[in-house]
Amino acid sequence: SLLQEKMVINHERGMDVDKPKAEKGENTVESFITNIVKDLVEKSESLSQFKKEKQITEANNSLKNIDESGMMMHKMGTDLKQLRKQIDKENWDPDLQSFDIKNNKRIKLETIVTTNEVKQDVKITCLAQARPRKAKITTNSMSSNNETPPNATEPIQNGFPSDPNENNQSNLLHPPIGLLVQSDPACHDKVYAMKGTDLVSPWKLAKIVDVKTWGKAKKYKVQFDSNSPKPEYKTITLKQLANETESSVCLPVGTRCIAVYKEDGKADLYPAVVAERPKAVNNYRYLVFYDDGYASYLDHKDLRVVCKASNDVWLDVFPKRRDFIKQYLQKFPKRAMIKLEEDTLVKTELRGNWYMARVFDIDTSLVKMTFPDGLGCEWIYRGSIRFEPMILLLEKEKEVVEDSTPESKEETKEQSIGGIISEVQIEGNNPVQYVDHICNKSCVDKFTYNPLEHKMSNPLRIPIYLGWRREVSTHKESERGGNWTVLYISPCGKRFRNLEEIHHYLRITQSNLEIDFFAFDCWLNVMKEFIPNPDFLQMEDISHGKEEVAISAANNYDSTYPPFVEYTTEPNLKANVEIATDSNFLIGCDCTDDCSNTGKCACRQLTIQATKCDAGGRINKDAGYVNRRLQDVVLTGIYECNKTCKCSNTCLNKLVQFPVRSRLQVFKTENMGWGIRTLDDLPQGAFICNYVGNLYGGEEGNKQGTAFSDAYFADLDMIEVVEARKDGYESDVSDEGFNEDTSSKNSDDGTSELKQVTPEKSKINVQNEQKSEPKKDVTSENGELKHKSVRKYFGPDEEIFIMDAMSHGNIGRYLNHSCDPNVFVQNVFVNSHDLRFPNIAFFTFKFVPAGTELCWNYNYEVGTVENKQIVCNCGAKNCKGRLL
Repeated sequence: SLLQEKMVINHERGMDVDKPKAEKGENTVESFITNIVKDLVEKSESLSQFKKEKQITEANNSLKNIDESGMMMHKMGTDLKQLRKQIDKENWDPDLQSFDIKNNKRIKLETIVTTNEVKQDVKITCLAQARPRKAKITTNSMSSNNETPPNATEPIQNGFPSDPNENNQSNLLHPPIGLLVQSDPACHDKVYAMKGTDLVSPWKLAKIVDVKTWGKAKKYKVQFDSNSPKPEYKTITLKQLANETESSVCLPVGTRCIAVYKEDGKADLYPAVVAERPKAVNNYRYLVFYDDGYASYLDHKDLRVVCKASNDVWLDVFPKRRDFIKQYLQKFPKRAMIKLEEDTLVKTELRGNWYMARVFDIDTSLVKMTFPDGLGCEWIYRGSIRFEPMILLLEKEKEVVEDSTPESKEETKEQSIGGIISEVQIEGNNPVQYVDHICNKSCVDKFTYNPLEHKMSNPLRIPIYLGWRREVSTHKESERGGNWTVLYISPCGKRFRNLEEIHHYLRITQSNLEIDFFAFDCWLNVMKEFIPNPDFLQMEDISHGKEEVAISAANNYDSTYPPFVEYTTEPNLKANVEIATDSNFLIGCDCTDDCSNTGKCACRQLTIQATKCDAGGRINKDAGYVNRRLQDVVLTGIYECNKTCKCSNTCLNKLVQFPVRSRLQVFKTENMGWGIRTLDDLPQGAFICNYVGNLYGGEEGNKQGTAFSDAYFADLDMIEVVEARKDGYESDVSDEGFNEDTSSKNSDDGTSELKQVTPEKSKINVQNEQKSEPKKDVTSENGELKHKSVRKYFGPDEEIFIMDAMSHGNIGRYLNHSCDPNVFVQNVFVNSHDLRFPNIAFFTFKFVPAGTELCWNYNYEVGTVENKQIVCNCGAKNCKGRLL
């Protein structure tokens, strides 16, 4: 092209390239070639210069773009840091304030409450998965030769390799949130095992070589991986083993685990407890508390779950750290921490000494403190008591509690509905150190029981006042069966494991303490009591001294008082009602062993032999009280020892005949009128109270119900209930116990004919629609008498007697209904063996914590009364919604 261009130029100049210039004596061919070469050189130099200038321009533009990108990245980093500070301010509002006296710098205390962690984490994970990756262009040589470059660390997919700096799901919240399910390791499995002798030593990789089982417990023999020619073995429990692989689900707070700890370039696994779950605030890391006191943020891959942990995980922690872990987990997610800023000086503890340490860095819940005099630096949890402000905060909280508590009582307190649960502290009267001896009366001479001095006390607390101690112990290894054991220690230092041993001790020491003053239920706390909130009434005793234990009344909703009732502890016999109490009509025993031998006690044998009259005709040898507690209802009735018996007041077969001993309170409920709650923990089978009132004959009772109200009627129909369960009888009585009125649901307030009732007790008696009548004699098809009702032996016109507690009664009239009851009814005979007049007694159906309302099931069938509806407001999970 250059040659053609040269020829065109020469032609335009009138030069003929084909004609030689002879006149100048020049070789035209050589001249022509020379000129062409010169032009080529000039063109080449010009082109090279142009390319250099273009490259320089492009490089300058690239540098400019890089500078702009760097500035943008810097600005984005600054904005992100400000955003994080803003999030900190929104999440961590200051709660209390303290001051560093030496430096006069303010140190803020904050209370953090973690809420909706699961929703937040899931949402952010989804956003992270939807985030696009950066595209990287590959060369043709790579795509054509299908070769991976030497420096590649991951396969290339679709021409876009993964960016190693990009946040993916594994860096955020992997694995997903789910239920942590543990399974026991098997033989030959790889595990991490505790190699040392204490909880602060590192765990090492090992292999299970043998598994041995003793009952429910298992022992694992492991062989540790080591370069030693002699293999190392150790036999340990599940609590000393951890999984080899990481968990497939996110670990919840309180999980017992082993976690990586790096120091001096060396990494080992140490026991720890999870304190925070991964979330956006902590950059999707776990906060763990090591057993040796250190704290750290770690990724999921750095944790391994321990194969088994106690329900109270702090019991597995190194003893010096148990209290801190216990308080942290019990208060979580509410946590008190100091809020610090960089370069702030805080008095901090290090190896038993206190220093003015400086804040070097802050990472969410951790702060890096630099200690003076070259002592180094350390990451510390901001709620640690190694900070002086945290100690001052705890002391301040303790002072507040002490100021609001009576001198004889101290914390622990916990909030409950209508009041607080407080733990009573009793000083002194501790048992002496046990010395081998034969127990006798002198062992308890210093601690004489006077009922009048302790009539206002919880019966289960009386032995504690009299030199006894109740201990709840736990085995070091829960696999050995029975985590908790209750022990009583007598004033002379002797230990007892059950009620039988205590009863034997009370007899040989001639103590007048009673067996129902003791309880071996580990979940029962005899020192806890319910303290009601201040109310409008301040009624100390609604019985006006007729009960030996004062029965208070409380109303936290309004200023109304309980309905007026003539309080009585004995039935008030009305016209034509006579109860035979002559001693000649009673059977008594001559026991001298507190009737502990059921085979010899005539009264206890009455209870046992009567069970043959129940359906099936079988004798229940276990019927009746067991150490003054009733574990199940006895439909044929319980016969207590009576006034003709020779046994003492400590007899094991005397209970209902005593006055009310449990500390009870009448209180106004939110939507069920007045109810009863216990002020102390009650064990299963404990006696509560009787149901007493005016006792009417059948005809007179019906008149009273029609004229006034039968809302508090109770039919004494034990005969009919038992006979209805046997073949050949037709039952026209719905259930044992109370019959209540649908036409008057709140007799105290004067309401009537309510189709849907919520206030007061919705008790019902169906006598208005269907009279309760004694059983008629049942005849066979040929007209012969098959069965004769027992009531007919008392007279042909005998009717069921009725107890009415509307105007005369005791605390039993306030018991409400619940579809999930904690109380049941029992017929008991004391000073009369007349089957028509049993005592109606209430017993606890299960353990009842202090402050809980006492309720029983009315057992009504919905729809049995036409055009009548009663709404149930018990609030139980299995509530049927209606009583009728």
